[in-house]
Amino acid sequence: MKYDFDEYVSREKTDSLTVDGWREYLFSGQSEFAMRYPAEGLINLWVADMAFATPEPILQAIRDRLDRKILGYTKIYDEEYYEIFGSWCERQYGHRFKTEDIVLSPGIIPALNRLVPLLTDMDDSILIMTPSYGPFKKAGEYSQRRVVYSALKNQQAAGNLTGKTLHAKPVRPIYV
Repeated sequence: MKYDFDEYVSREKTDSLTVDGWREYLFSGQSEFAMRYPAEGLINLWVADMAFATPEPILQAIRDRLDRKILGYTKIYDEEYYEIFGSWCERQYGHRFKTEDIVLSPGIIPALNRLVPLLTDMDDSILIMTPSYGPFKKAGEYSQRRVVYSALKNQQAAGNLTGKTLHAKPVRPIYV
Protein backbone atom coordinates (compact mmCIF):
# COMPACT_ATOMS: atom_id res chain seq x y z
CA MET A 1 0.00 0.00 0.00
CA LYS A 2 1.35 3.41 -0.96
CA TYR A 3 0.81 6.26 1.45
CA ASP A 4 1.10 9.99 0.77
CA PHE A 5 2.88 11.54 3.77
CA ASP A 6 2.86 14.90 2.01
CA GLU A 7 -0.93 15.27 2.21
CA TYR A 8 -1.62 17.78 4.97
CA VAL A 9 -4.84 17.53 6.96
CA SER A 10 -5.58 20.65 8.98
CA ARG A 11 -6.66 20.19 12.60
CA GLU A 12 -7.61 23.87 12.93
CA LYS A 13 -10.90 24.48 14.77
CA THR A 14 -11.41 20.79 15.62
CA ASP A 15 -10.60 21.12 19.36
CA SER A 16 -7.39 19.25 18.69
CA LEU A 17 -4.94 19.04 21.57
CA THR A 18 -2.17 19.36 19.00
CA VAL A 19 -3.43 22.70 17.69
CA ASP A 20 -5.58 24.26 20.39
CA GLY A 21 -4.51 22.82 23.74
CA TRP A 22 -0.85 21.96 23.59
CA ARG A 23 0.46 24.87 25.67
CA GLU A 24 -1.84 24.08 28.60
CA TYR A 25 -1.07 20.38 28.30
CA LEU A 26 2.70 20.58 27.95
CA PHE A 27 3.35 23.43 30.34
CA SER A 28 0.63 22.64 32.89
CA GLY A 29 -1.12 25.97 32.65
CA GLN A 30 2.01 28.07 32.46
CA SER A 31 0.62 30.31 29.74
CA GLU A 32 3.41 32.81 30.35
CA PHE A 33 5.96 30.25 29.16
CA ALA A 34 7.81 31.98 26.33
CA MET A 35 8.53 29.96 23.22
CA ARG A 36 11.67 30.62 21.24
CA TYR A 37 9.77 30.20 17.95
CA PRO A 38 6.23 31.18 16.91
CA ALA A 39 3.68 28.39 17.36
CA GLU A 40 2.78 28.59 13.67
CA GLY A 41 6.27 27.37 12.78
CA LEU A 42 6.20 24.29 15.00
CA ILE A 43 5.46 20.78 13.80
CA ASN A 44 3.67 19.05 16.66
CA LEU A 45 4.23 15.30 16.63
CA TRP A 46 2.20 13.59 19.33
CA VAL A 47 1.67 9.98 20.25
CA ALA A 48 -1.49 9.55 18.20
CA ASP A 49 -2.48 13.02 17.06
CA MET A 50 -0.68 13.91 13.86
CA ALA A 51 -1.57 15.82 10.72
CA PHE A 52 -1.43 12.72 8.53
CA ALA A 53 -4.54 11.32 6.94
CA THR A 54 -5.62 7.99 8.39
CA PRO A 55 -4.78 5.20 5.89
CA GLU A 56 -7.78 3.73 4.09
CA PRO A 57 -7.37 0.18 5.53
CA ILE A 58 -7.69 1.61 9.05
CA LEU A 59 -10.72 3.69 8.09
CA GLN A 60 -12.30 0.60 6.52
CA ALA A 61 -11.68 -1.48 9.65
CA ILE A 62 -13.42 1.24 11.71
CA ARG A 63 -16.35 1.33 9.25
CA ASP A 64 -16.64 -2.46 9.46
CA ARG A 65 -16.74 -2.25 13.24
CA LEU A 66 -19.38 0.51 13.14
CA ASP A 67 -21.51 -1.64 10.82
CA ARG A 68 -22.03 -4.07 13.74
CA LYS A 69 -24.43 -1.42 15.12
CA ILE A 70 -23.16 -1.65 18.67
CA LEU A 71 -20.16 -0.13 20.40
CA GLY A 72 -18.68 -1.14 23.71
CA TYR A 73 -15.54 -1.79 25.64
CA THR A 74 -13.08 -4.27 24.19
CA LYS A 75 -10.73 -6.59 26.01
CA ILE A 76 -8.20 -8.92 24.46
CA TYR A 77 -9.25 -12.50 25.13
CA ASP A 78 -7.55 -14.01 22.10
CA GLU A 79 -4.31 -15.93 22.71
CA GLU A 80 -3.13 -14.89 19.23
CA TYR A 81 -2.39 -11.38 20.56
CA TYR A 82 -0.02 -12.74 23.19
CA GLU A 83 1.64 -15.03 20.64
CA ILE A 84 2.24 -12.15 18.21
CA PHE A 85 3.54 -9.90 21.00
CA GLY A 86 5.79 -12.66 22.35
CA SER A 87 7.25 -13.36 18.90
CA TRP A 88 7.92 -9.67 18.34
CA CYS A 89 9.70 -9.29 21.72
CA GLU A 90 11.77 -12.38 21.00
CA ARG A 91 12.87 -10.98 17.62
CA GLN A 92 13.53 -7.49 19.01
CA TYR A 93 15.04 -8.30 22.41
CA GLY A 94 15.79 -12.02 22.46
CA HIS A 95 13.24 -12.54 25.24
CA ARG A 96 9.74 -13.99 25.25
CA PHE A 97 7.36 -13.08 28.06
CA LYS A 98 4.97 -15.60 29.54
CA THR A 99 1.33 -14.71 28.91
CA GLU A 100 0.64 -14.56 32.65
CA ASP A 101 3.43 -11.96 33.06
CA ILE A 102 1.85 -9.53 30.59
CA VAL A 103 -0.39 -6.84 32.06
CA LEU A 104 -2.39 -4.79 29.58
CA SER A 105 -3.23 -1.12 29.94
CA PRO A 106 -5.77 0.90 27.98
CA GLY A 107 -3.01 3.43 27.22
CA ILE A 108 0.34 4.88 28.21
CA ILE A 109 -1.17 7.56 30.46
CA PRO A 110 -3.21 5.13 32.61
CA ALA A 111 -0.10 2.91 32.76
CA LEU A 112 2.05 5.81 33.99
CA ASN A 113 -0.55 6.78 36.58
CA ARG A 114 -0.67 3.20 37.85
CA LEU A 115 3.07 2.43 37.74
CA VAL A 116 4.32 5.45 39.69
CA PRO A 117 2.56 4.46 42.95
CA LEU A 118 3.39 0.79 42.39
CA LEU A 119 7.11 1.43 41.93
CA THR A 120 7.65 4.30 44.39
CA ASP A 121 6.82 5.30 47.95
CA MET A 122 5.12 8.52 49.06
CA ASP A 123 8.40 10.13 50.16
CA ASP A 124 10.21 9.28 46.90
CA SER A 125 11.00 11.76 44.15
CA ILE A 126 10.53 11.30 40.43
CA LEU A 127 13.28 12.65 38.16
CA ILE A 128 12.07 13.82 34.76
CA MET A 129 14.55 14.79 32.09
CA THR A 130 13.15 17.61 29.99
CA PRO A 131 11.91 18.14 27.44
CA SER A 132 9.66 15.14 27.94
CA TYR A 133 6.18 13.77 27.47
CA GLY A 134 3.73 15.93 29.50
CA PRO A 135 1.99 13.02 31.31
CA PHE A 136 5.26 12.09 33.07
CA LYS A 137 4.89 15.21 35.24
CA LYS A 138 1.18 14.67 35.73
CA ALA A 139 1.74 11.04 36.80
CA GLY A 140 4.13 12.21 39.52
CA GLU A 141 1.73 14.90 40.71
CA TYR A 142 -1.28 12.55 40.52
CA SER A 143 0.60 10.09 42.73
CA GLN A 144 1.63 12.89 45.13
CA ARG A 145 5.34 12.35 44.48
CA ARG A 146 7.87 15.18 44.39
CA VAL A 147 8.81 15.87 40.77
CA VAL A 148 12.41 16.95 40.09
CA TYR A 149 13.50 18.17 36.66
CA SER A 150 16.80 17.92 34.82
CA ALA A 151 17.14 19.67 31.47
CA LEU A 152 18.87 17.65 28.78
CA LYS A 153 21.43 19.53 26.75
CA ASN A 154 21.87 19.06 22.99
CA GLN A 155 25.47 17.92 23.35
CA GLN A 156 24.55 15.01 25.61
CA ALA A 157 24.55 11.61 23.96
CA ALA A 158 21.31 9.66 24.16
CA GLY A 159 21.37 7.26 27.08
CA ASN A 160 24.42 8.93 28.64
CA LEU A 161 23.21 9.83 32.11
CA THR A 162 25.91 10.81 34.58
CA GLY A 163 26.07 13.08 37.61
CA LYS A 164 27.26 15.89 35.34
CA THR A 165 24.17 15.60 33.15
CA LEU A 166 21.78 16.15 36.03
CA HIS A 167 20.88 19.80 36.37
CA ALA A 168 18.54 19.43 39.34
CA LYS A 169 19.34 19.03 43.02
CA PRO A 170 19.25 15.30 43.68
CA VAL A 171 16.79 14.18 46.31
CA ARG A 172 16.96 10.64 47.68
CA PRO A 173 15.38 8.30 46.96
CA ILE A 174 14.84 9.39 43.38
CA TYR A 175 13.58 7.42 40.38
CA VAL A 176 14.25 8.17 36.72
